[in-house]
Amino acid sequence: MTCGTFRITDIGDDEVDGVVKRFNANRPPPISPASKKRQPDGLWTVTAIWPPCPPNTSHDPGS
Repeated sequence: MTCGTFRITDIGDDEVDGVVKRFNANRPPPISPASKKRQPDGLWTVTAIWPPCPPNTSHDPGS
């Protein structure tokens, strides 16, 4: 089960839209669409949020 907040930083222009699409294609999808934000250095940060993880549970971004 995907839960919690996932954030990937330092993404290049050529990859950022693909990262957003992969997060949004997850099942179950994030509770709101994944977002991208330009970093001061010109690269991107992508954030996706799922419901909070149950107590004593961690998530694996590779799942």
